[in-house]
Amino acid sequence: MKVKKTTEGLRDLLFQEIEDFLEGKVDSDHVRTITKASGAIMTTVAKDLEAAKLLRQMNEGRDSNKAIADLGLNLMLNATDRE
Repeated sequence: MKVKKTTEGLRDLLFQEIEDFLEGKVDSDHVRTITKASGAIMTTVAKDLEAAKLLRQMNEGRDSNKAIADLGLNLMLNATDRE
């Protein structure tokens, strides 16, 4: 099965895995592995959204320290020169 690399594709895959499990085509370890991998993908999507929010706030001139704290991330920030 070729998976579309979209949220729709991920949902389709997960529903297909559930159906395959219920029909006895795959075992619970297989389904657990797929759902764990999909959870990791969704975590990276959430982090991408958090980073985009932070960058938008910083570009809008909001207090970057407060914006960073609001995200609740464990980050090490280094000063960089911006042109």
